[in-house]
Amino acid sequence: MSSASTPPLCRSNVQWWTRTYGYGKEHRSEGEQPAYEQLYCCIRDNQVERVQRFLDAHPSAVFTKGNNQRTPLFVASFFGRHEIVKLLLRRGADKDLPCAGVRPIDVAGYAAVDPVDRMKVQSLLHVIVRLDERHSSADRAVRLQIHFSECVDEFTLEDIATSEGCVVSAFSMLRGDLFLATVQLLPSVSACSVEVPAGVARRRQPAGGRCVFNASSGPFHVEANAIPPRDVARMHRTRI
Repeated sequence: MSSASTPPLCRSNVQWWTRTYGYGKEHRSEGEQPAYEQLYCCIRDNQVERVQRFLDAHPSAVFTKGNNQRTPLFVASFFGRHEIVKLLLRRGADKDLPCAGVRPIDVAGYAAVDPVDRMKVQSLLHVIVRLDERHSSADRAVRLQIHFSECVDEFTLEDIATSEGCVVSAFSMLRGDLFLATVQLLPSVSACSVEVPAGVARRRQPAGGRCVFNASSGPFHVEANAIPPRDVARMHRTRI
C-alpha cells in the first residue's frame, strides 16, 4: 500500500484503502475470506453484532494487524464507525498504536459519509481541553474544561501542570469524564500554558481489566488582557 517515500495519509494511499474496503466494493464470499478480512468487512459495513461475535471468538484480534497492517481500531476510525470504535476500546484496543506511522485518530472519519460520525469518533479517541467561555473573564483568570473520552480515576488538581507565572486556583469534577479548572495568571506574566501530563489519569474499569493511562495533552496556551479569550485560546486534544 505504501512505501518508505510515500506519506501514509497521501491521497493515493487514502484512495487505495477506500477502493479496497469502500462502499460498493465486491468482496469474496465469507467462506473464501481470511478471518481478519471478514472482520474488516464487518467493520466497513458497520455490523456491530458480527464484530462483537468475532471478537468473542478471537479476543486477540483487537491487538492484531491484518495482512494490510491495519488494526481493527484503525479501520473502524477510518470509516467513522463510532459504535465499533467504542466496542474496541472497551476490549482494550490501544489508541496509541500506529499503523504505518499513523494513529487511528489521524484518519478518523476519512471514509465516513456523515460528518457527525467523524466527530463522534474524534470524541471517543481524544480528550478535549478548552476554554469555558461562560465563566471566563477579561481579567487574569480563566476557566478551562477538561473532557476525557471516558470516565477516569485518580485525576486531581495536582496533576495539572502549568508554566511559570500561573497557578490552578480552583478545580472540580462535574462528571467522571469532565473536570473544570480555574487558572490564575500572576501580574508578572502576560501568557501561560497549561498541560495534562501523560499517565496522570487512568480509565475507570472493572477489577482485573486492562489498565489504560492518558497521553499528554500538549500545552494549552492562554493570554491575558490581549484579546477576548475566545480568540486567544486554541483547542488541544489528548488521548486516553
